[in-house]
Amino acid sequence: MQPPAAGPSLLRKGMNFATAAAKHVATGAKRVSEEVRAGRLALCVACEHYVNKKCTKCGCGIKDEAGMIDKLSWESSTCPVGKW
Repeated sequence: MQPPAAGPSLLRKGMNFATAAAKHVATGAKRVSEEVRAGRLALCVACEHYVNKKCTKCGCGIKDEAGMIDKLSWESSTCPVGKW
């Protein structure tokens, strides 16, 4: 078994999140339905880049439930490998 990928650096994680947050605000802070969010979550959990509730591609945390800081809920967000 291979060790989990380290993922992006702390600086890259911050930049990725800041870019996503700015896009979210610029597009009106729209959120997806709970059904869409649940579908996104299911894809993330099944993904090879999902390790310890984090995406090793963008570095963002993946929460089971929606919150204010939740890229799965943001309409403007996309998966870094194009799965949603």
